[in-house]
Amino acid sequence: MFSPDDTTLYPYPMPGPEILPPDSAWFWPGQPAGEEYVMLPGRFLTQDTSLLRPADTGLPLKFRPEMDTQGWVFWIFALSLLVVGIVRFSFPRRFQQLSKALASERSLVSMLREGDLFNERIMPGLLLVFAALMGLLFLIHAYQHQLIPGPLSFDALAWGVMTLAVLCWWMLRSLAIWILGFVFKTFEATAMYLSRILAMNLGFGLLLTVTLPLAWYAGLSWMITGLLYLAVAFNVYRILRSLGDGIRLTPFGLSYLLLFAFTLEVLPVLILVGFLRFF
Repeated sequence: MFSPDDTTLYPYPMPGPEILPPDSAWFWPGQPAGEEYVMLPGRFLTQDTSLLRPADTGLPLKFRPEMDTQGWVFWIFALSLLVVGIVRFSFPRRFQQLSKALASERSLVSMLREGDLFNERIMPGLLLVFAALMGLLFLIHAYQHQLIPGPLSFDALAWGVMTLAVLCWWMLRSLAIWILGFVFKTFEATAMYLSRILAMNLGFGLLLTVTLPLAWYAGLSWMITGLLYLAVAFNVYRILRSLGDGIRLTPFGLSYLLLFAFTLEVLPVLILVGFLRFF
């Protein structure tokens, strides 16, 4: 009988049994420290998913200790759904109108004619939901494509920065539109423009409460990209409809309205993209 420990007959070490990760969500004993390829027991809903992976290789990222997020993404989804649920049962009619406004121009115009969204109680909560989920959508996309600038990583701090940036962008753009409307005395067209922006943003926030958790927990990276393209399509549609309102409600020509839309909608985004390229 020969022994595997006999180095005379076996100059090379005998290969040991191959340890493969299990198919279930249990912890893999051979898993390197600091890397999470499978979910830990009892943390299915609060664990980061396979969505966080580089777009070029498709391989799972090596999670750093600070990326063990303790479920903050789950709580963003849960609180967003809670706010939407409260609004749904407190203001059912306006909620239904807002849900239909994404697909029907007639519903949107009817909703805007019935009241000013800026003065309604559904606005603050749904606006926070929109900003929180859009900030998370941008953060997931930026991390997938390694676009997070500076010292930020995929954590609650980076999400807070993204959410604050969405809110600041929304407020600054609305303020600029209001000032220009006051200067040029286009009060009706300005009110319609601002209301349309707010209604479309709130409606898109409602859409994200359903689609973004699905993309996150199912690991559907293509859905993240699709949601970004959908957001761009919504904004292009909104700008075109607003141009029609401007032609109908103001004495300015199409060239002036196109310049207005480019200055307020497109130019700041191009400046931001150029700025982030230096990081």
